[in-house]
Amino acid sequence: MLLNRNYFVQKVDGVLFAYSVTRLNAFVDRCVKVRRSSDNTTLDVGFVNDLIDSTSLLSFCSGTDGFVDTWYDQSGNGYHQTQATLANQPRIVTAGAFTSIDADLPLVVFNGVNDFMQNTSVVCPSTSVFCGVSIIKPSSVNANQVYMSGNGAFVIHQQFASDFYVQVTLGNHGRFSQPAFELGTYCSVFDGNLSGNINRLKVWRISQQTLIFTGTIPTTVTGTGLELGRLYAGGVYANGGMRTMLGILKQVTDPTTEIIPFI
Repeated sequence: MLLNRNYFVQKVDGVLFAYSVTRLNAFVDRCVKVRRSSDNTTLDVGFVNDLIDSTSLLSFCSGTDGFVDTWYDQSGNGYHQTQATLANQPRIVTAGAFTSIDADLPLVVFNGVNDFMQNTSVVCPSTSVFCGVSIIKPSSVNANQVYMSGNGAFVIHQQFASDFYVQVTLGNHGRFSQPAFELGTYCSVFDGNLSGNINRLKVWRISQQTLIFTGTIPTTVTGTGLELGRLYAGGVYANGGMRTMLGILKQVTDPTTEIIPFI
């Protein structure tokens, strides 16, 4: 992973929301607020060398479990993802060790049952182009896994099975046949014009640095509100870890040069 790089929020115009365990904004100091299960005390965890402060995180959660109370928005717009219900908070530490890692980074892990986070204020204008980016590590190959979901819905990621499935509105979706989905870490980029142009989806398998899928999906619609780990206000949940989730009010020509090097 590159350190001391150009920060994503300063490099890319139009960032609407940005959640990550790496620093994406030179002017942001907080990554997550973590609650330890032993006494329900919370701690704001920041960054060291542009990565989440793993030392402070593990010290705080020594011998116990750690859950994410707040995932701070690094866009500068204040769209922090929160979960006040303890039983619904995603996990980051289990018995004093990271629950799941990717490239030595701890991931925010959703259990596929009831974990999710929410911000009800995120608004994507209906006249804007939009790009949604996710870096995720599924824990199982099951259908009906939603990792990022807008209300209405403006960006929806994503479900796995023998097909790769992207739901674009609550009743409008694209499904793309491909070989059986394999466990690993994936980066997907969905971009298009919210007011009617064809939208595009590209998926990379990070470990192999290979593009595994590209296709088009139908028109999206705007909405207010964003959830991580669940279909918005619905019963479909993510079962896996998240490293980075982004929303950008910009149409992307080449994600491999415009986005991926900076996240």
